[in-house]
Amino acid sequence: MRRLIGIVLIAIMMFILSACAGTTEVVPAQPAAPVAPVAPIVETEDYKPRFVTVTYFDAAGTPNTATVVQNPTSVAIFDWSILDMLYTVGWENTGIETLVIPATATLPAEIAWFENQDFVVRGGTLHYVNWDVLDLVQPELVVLGTRSFAHNAAGETTSAEVRAELRAEAESSYPDTAFIRLTQNSARSDFLADMEHNVYVLQQIFPNIADELGSHLDMVRDELIELREKVKESGATALFVMVWADRMSIFLPEGRFHMIYDEFGFTSAADELPQWGDQHGFDARAEFVLSVDPNVILLLDRTDMDSPTGGVGVQNFMADSIIGNTSAAQNGNIFVLEGNAWYTVTGGFSATQTKIANIMEFVQALE
Repeated sequence: MRRLIGIVLIAIMMFILSACAGTTEVVPAQPAAPVAPVAPIVETEDYKPRFVTVTYFDAAGTPNTATVVQNPTSVAIFDWSILDMLYTVGWENTGIETLVIPATATLPAEIAWFENQDFVVRGGTLHYVNWDVLDLVQPELVVLGTRSFAHNAAGETTSAEVRAELRAEAESSYPDTAFIRLTQNSARSDFLADMEHNVYVLQQIFPNIADELGSHLDMVRDELIELREKVKESGATALFVMVWADRMSIFLPEGRFHMIYDEFGFTSAADELPQWGDQHGFDARAEFVLSVDPNVILLLDRTDMDSPTGGVGVQNFMADSIIGNTSAAQNGNIFVLEGNAWYTVTGGFSATQTKIANIMEFVQALE
């Protein structure tokens, strides 16, 4: 009898446990948990990384391809122009959670917001890619610029062969990282085409901000076209001059600042063009500036890149009596450019707006 009672009790307990288990299973079906609408939206594929193959160009203009994960969360950017673009269109929509940027003392005004952000890791320079930092972060994407690998760890200038070796070594050391090189404004600045290419690549990598990138590019392109027409109508000749405290260099067409003749519409003040030299133009004296006698002098001061009015380089240039005899000086057409926008940030959206504003000073002087 006791044995029979025990069997009955066991059966009752198993029934109760089974009933409890059944209750647990149906909880998600209650009105408070709308399971049905969620199920068809969540797909396993959405949680897998998606890759895109992008085309970029090396220093010689040769096309290269790289397979890049879309919407990377860990990125190293060694190009101020790209950082400017991403910030301008809405950094919060890029999805980047960890960012490596060069450890310069101060950042250009266009990207100063990144100075004290918790997600930013500082390391290397625009010229030197610090591998210790890459080891620490293991970024999914590294964006290189024109200057990348131009210096070694000791700060010494590297040759083209050494730069290629360093680049190859970096790619082999980080097989899970995509390396792409953007911003080509080096020996000859195809400024707008370069900006268009950068936007096209970024749109593929960051589809969430593709529309914003495109709309900002359209706006900049339209403003450049309108400004160029006004400058062309003036027929003004121009000379691009970069000054230090004790010397100056000039940039002519087919050089680093070819944009002033192409995108901005000026005519070159010099008829005979020497063969392209290097990134810092051709050393010149005030007598040369007077001999070509430009209507407009565009002046970039390397002694103070952050000041909109320049530093000692501008002061010395303006005080030169020979420069004072040029048409540009006598007509008040020497315009000091905001250095970082023209020299380091170059192709960023906000930097380009600054360039346009600088040239607009000449257009407004015509009115």
